[in-house]
Amino acid sequence: MSAGEETSVDTVETLHGCPVVLSHGQAVLLVARDQYMSVVKNLLADGFDMCVDLTGVDYLNMPSRVVGAGIVAERFEVVVNLLSLSRRERIRLRVQVPENDAVMPSLFDIHPGTEAHERETYDMFGIGFDGHPDMTRILMPEDWDGHPLRKDYPLLARMIASGRPDVENTAGSDAPGAVRRDLLTQLATVAARIPALREYSEDVPELLRHYVDRLVDAEGLRFRRFGIAAQNRLRNYPWPGNVQELRTLVHRLLLRGGSEEIALEEIERELAARRTRGGDTVVKQDLLALGLREAREHFERAYLTQQLQLCNGKVGQLAKRVGMERTHLYRKLRALG
Repeated sequence: MSAGEETSVDTVETLHGCPVVLSHGQAVLLVARDQYMSVVKNLLADGFDMCVDLTGVDYLNMPSRVVGAGIVAERFEVVVNLLSLSRRERIRLRVQVPENDAVMPSLFDIHPGTEAHERETYDMFGIGFDGHPDMTRILMPEDWDGHPLRKDYPLLARMIASGRPDVENTAGSDAPGAVRRDLLTQLATVAARIPALREYSEDVPELLRHYVDRLVDAEGLRFRRFGIAAQNRLRNYPWPGNVQELRTLVHRLLLRGGSEEIALEEIERELAARRTRGGDTVVKQDLLALGLREAREHFERAYLTQQLQLCNGKVGQLAKRVGMERTHLYRKLRALG
């Protein structure tokens, strides 16, 4: 329910002595607190036999808001949505609740399903419900101080954000995914760089064992272990997908099954199936799986392709950037395809 919604509704009629307004095509009853119970009972007799939800709203920062139909706005409001299955209709009730007497009658005896809704409204907004069978907190601990969804609740928060490795270099630019420079300045009070898995490859064997044990226990998969040659091969793999890629690899090998020891040959087959194509980032290429000549061609193709992108496709700028004579660069580009 937005502020604009409250100022754009028009009174169209009354129902059970309460003004009815329309909001986005839905009927809304503006119910006085002392009429609340009788109106809900009358609506039950009308066929509105299901309470879909009940919640509170705090309008602390909107003291001059307009509710409509001459209703005096209070700081708090209880909103109830009722549903008639037989008529296929919904109706909403809005009840103003003063800050100095934030108590409502409980609907538990009429709609027992509101037991949890009313507890949550009390927990979050401090609006009590007289006659509720267990008016205690439901989300926060019993000894919690205050009600977190009140607008004057003191907020002590720490924001943690993550970004790409080049986030500082591209901030404020037109590069895809770049953030605003002023936003980065606000967020980067303390910056911590999380290294890629390829930068601590000595941990790969331990991570392999960890995920084998974890997946075997969690999913009841048959135990398999990585041979020494397989571990060494994976230590030298660039892991473009970092730890998640390693976990996925372990999961796939366990699901596939086979002999207890995962040998180098099985790893090579798996890596060959996912080998990065030459157009990908240089650091993502598994060059160790290739011969020297093929690896050099893959590297040169990826290197020059990415440098050309940085030069906006201008070969003259590329020649200066990579330190090559232009005619030689043209021949190299043609040779690499």
